[in-house]
Amino acid sequence: MRHFFIGLTAFSFAVGCEKIQGLLTEQAVSSPQQDGLRPDQSGPNWRAFCPKAKASGSRTSLTFSIEYTSGESSKDSHSSRLSAQFDGRILTLYGPYGTCTRGRCKHTEVAFVPTEAEITELRDQFERHDLWMGLKEIADNNFSEPGFGSTNTTTMDLKLTDEQRTASSAVAYGSAHGRKTVKTGSQAARQKAEAARLVLMGMRTTALRCFPDFRTQ
Repeated sequence: MRHFFIGLTAFSFAVGCEKIQGLLTEQAVSSPQQDGLRPDQSGPNWRAFCPKAKASGSRTSLTFSIEYTSGESSKDSHSSRLSAQFDGRILTLYGPYGTCTRGRCKHTEVAFVPTEAEITELRDQFERHDLWMGLKEIADNNFSEPGFGSTNTTTMDLKLTDEQRTASSAVAYGSAHGRKTVKTGSQAARQKAEAARLVLMGMRTTALRCFPDFRTQ
């Protein structure tokens, strides 16, 4: 009887430890990471390899804000937004990540401090894509007339500053398809928006060194 009691006690202790360990593991998985990220980025599938960005230290003269949105109105209606803000030190990006279904993706925000080499590359991209040359062209994308089926709209807004120069762009254009097809916006507006999108995608690629899960599949 004594041996049975000792064996039962040992078994109960082992089961209790296993339950406690399981609870601790569950809490570690379900608790948000303490890295300044939003709660939907918690868990074992979100990795952050860079320290939390702090608004301290030296700043560059380059600052900017860029936002690019695209949307489709159809039976699989969806929209997506890419944006970037840089205050001279911290680069904050917003965009889709994870698995997208029929164009619908989760969106989230990340922030990190870019290296000098990455800032130099950004400057080169702004020059290469002529984003210092501003353009403002907002087309009327109200496709409410009968006969229009699916519609696509794109908007882009950009502001750049660097020492003695500034630039700003704002464009909007779209298209509608159905019994008739209509396109709004000039080729110049489409090229300017596409240039901004390419720069944003480049920044997303740069962010992968800190947040390798900040990508779509």
